[in-house]
Amino acid sequence: MAVRSFDIPATRGLVRAQAAELPNIVAIAGPNGAGKSTLLEGIKARRQQFLEPGSELLYVGPHRTWRSTQLSDMHVSGFPYSFEDILKADSIPQYQYGPPSGLHFLSGMIRNASSADESNALAKTSLVRLSNQKRDLVNAQFEAQGGQIVAGTVPDLLSPLKQLVSILLPHLEFAGIDSAANQNIRVLFRRAGLVEGPTFDIDDLSSGEKAAISLFLPFVEREARAMVDGDHTPVPTVVPITVLLDEPEIHLHPLLQLNVLEYMRTIARQERAQFIFATQSPVFLDSLQDDELYILSPPGYATENQLSRLSASAERLEIARSLTGSTHMLTRGKPIVFVEGESTVTGNRSAVTDERLMKILIPEVEHWAIAPARSRNEVVSAAKSLRGASLHLPGMPVFGLVDSDTSASGLPDFVVPWPVAMIENLLLDPDQLWELLKDHGQTIGMTSLNDVKRSLDAIISDRVGEEVRLRIRATMPGSFITTDKADSQQATDDIDRKVAELKAEIGQIDLPARAQEYRARVQAILDSGEALERFHGKSILSEFYKRNSLSKVYSTVGFKISAAQSAAKGARIRRLTEPAVNRVRLYVPPNCVEVIGRGVETPERAQLIAELASHRSAWQSGTPISTDREKLRESLAHYARQQEAVVAGEIFQVANEIGTP
Repeated sequence: MAVRSFDIPATRGLVRAQAAELPNIVAIAGPNGAGKSTLLEGIKARRQQFLEPGSELLYVGPHRTWRSTQLSDMHVSGFPYSFEDILKADSIPQYQYGPPSGLHFLSGMIRNASSADESNALAKTSLVRLSNQKRDLVNAQFEAQGGQIVAGTVPDLLSPLKQLVSILLPHLEFAGIDSAANQNIRVLFRRAGLVEGPTFDIDDLSSGEKAAISLFLPFVEREARAMVDGDHTPVPTVVPITVLLDEPEIHLHPLLQLNVLEYMRTIARQERAQFIFATQSPVFLDSLQDDELYILSPPGYATENQLSRLSASAERLEIARSLTGSTHMLTRGKPIVFVEGESTVTGNRSAVTDERLMKILIPEVEHWAIAPARSRNEVVSAAKSLRGASLHLPGMPVFGLVDSDTSASGLPDFVVPWPVAMIENLLLDPDQLWELLKDHGQTIGMTSLNDVKRSLDAIISDRVGEEVRLRIRATMPGSFITTDKADSQQATDDIDRKVAELKAEIGQIDLPARAQEYRARVQAILDSGEALERFHGKSILSEFYKRNSLSKVYSTVGFKISAAQSAAKGARIRRLTEPAVNRVRLYVPPNCVEVIGRGVETPERAQLIAELASHRSAWQSGTPISTDREKLRESLAHYARQQEAVVAGEIFQVANEIGTP
C-alpha cells in the first residue's frame, strides 16, 4: 500500500513535515533550504514506520553520477544483486570476485543526500545480469526439451527494456548485449530505424539518456522477473514499491522531463509503484495536478507542519497558473510582484520589457518573482485574485507595481505606484544619458550635458498638448462595442443603440472645464520641473533617440538597455525608486493589529500590538521602519504557536507578509 502518511520530526533545518492520504504521485516543491532532501531522507530512515505491509522503498539521491565500466563475466557472476536491491540498500554492496577497474571504492559507500549517489555505476552490470538470466533459461529449456527449444517457451527478459527505450527515448533502440569479448561486455544501442547502423555502448549515451534508463530500471527488472515467474497480474490492493526521487529532472531535457512524468503516472495508475519526489523543475511543476503538488515552506513560515498541498482544488491552481504564467513562480519563496508589461518568457525575447528594465535598474528586484501583466487594471486584478486564491504560498506576499501615469487613488495598499509615469521615465536622467553618449558626441552632434538637457526640454515643450489629451482620454468613458445579433438590421440597430448610450454619457461631461483642469495640471508639472518623471516616458525616450540620430551608434533595443545600465549608476534612480521599493520590501499588512487581537490576551500580545501599530503607521506615512523586522516576525511566530490552530494560522499569515530588509 506504499507510504500513505508520514510525520517527520525536527531534523537538521526541517522543523516538521506531516502528510496523510498521499496519492501515488507526490511532488514536493519549495525554495532552496526548505528541507526537501531532508524530508526524503527522513522518510527513508523511518520507512519501516511509514510503509504499509507488502511494500518496499527505493531511494535515488540528488547527486547522481554515471561511471563508465569495463565488465567481464567474472564481475557479473560475482554480483548477485539487482538494481532494485541497490536502490533499497543504505550502502552499495560489493562485488564478490573483485570490482571492475575504477569501481573498487564503491563497496560499502553510504547512499544519502549529502554525498554522491554512485548506484548508477551498477546499472550496466544489472542489465548484463538480465541477459545472463535469459541465457540460463535458454540452456535449461534446451536440456528440458531434448536438445531443442519450442518457439515462445523462453521469454525475452530484455523486452521490457526495449519497450522503455521506445517510449522515453524513441530516437534509440536497444541492440542487444555484446559478450563476444568476455573481458569487455557491452550493452548496445543504435539510432532507431538504422538496422545496419553503428552501435554504441550504454556508457556512450548522453547523460539524459542514461538518467532516463536508470530511473526506471527497477521496473524493467520487475517485469522480467514476472515473465520468469509467469505472474503478470499484480496484487490489486498492494502497491509494491515506493520510490523516493530527489530531483528526477537532473540531466533531463524539458521534453524528456514531460515523458518521464507521464511514464511515472502510467506506473502509478497501474498501482505498480508510488513516487514521492522533490523537484525544482518548472516543467514538472507546470504539469502537475492539484492533488499531486505539495509545497514545503521554509522553517518559520508555517505554524508547525511545513508541508501542505499548494492548492485544495484544480480550479484554484489553474487560476494561479494563469495569473503568474507558471507554477514555478508560486514555489520560489519570493514575493510575487505583478508589473505592467510583456513577459520576456512568453513575449518577444528581444523586447525591452518592464520586467527586463527593472532587473537592470533596481538590484532589489532580483529578490522578487516578477509576473508581467498587460495593463494597470490587470495588475490590480491579478494581485487581488492571487491573494484570494487560498493557496498555501511559502511566505510569499503578493503585490502589484503600476505606473503612476494617471492617478494612484483607489488602489489597494498592496498595489504600489511608481513615482513616475512609466518605467522609461527612470531612464530620462540627463547626467547619465550624457555619460552614455559623450564618447559618441561628434557622431551625433552633442558636445556637452547642456545639449542633452536642451534636447529633452524641446521634446517636453512639444508634448504639452499631447500630455493634456492623454489625461483627458484616460478619464473619458469608453466601451468595446459589438453585437451578437444574426440579422443585419438588428445588428446595426443594436450597435447604434450602444453608440447612442455612449454619446449620451459623454454629453454629460463638461469637456471645456475638464480640458482646462488638465491644462492646469500639466502646467503645474512643468512649473515643478517634474516633466521628465510625469510626462509620457516612452514617447520622450523614443523622440530623443530619433531627434539626435542615435541610430548611428545604437539600435533601439541597444540604446534602451544601455540607457538603463547607465541610469542604474546614478543617484536619481535611487531617489525615485526607493519609496516604491520600500513599500514592497517593508510591507506591513493592514489587518495585522486586528489579527493579533484575536489571540489570547498576554503581555506578549500587548507588546506585539504596539510594535505592529507603530510599523504600520510608519509604512503608511511613507517612512517604513526597517530595524528589528526579523525579530518581530520571530516574536509573532512564537506567539502564534501558543494559539489554537485557526488563530495561529492567521497570525502566521500576517508574519509571512511582513517584509524584511
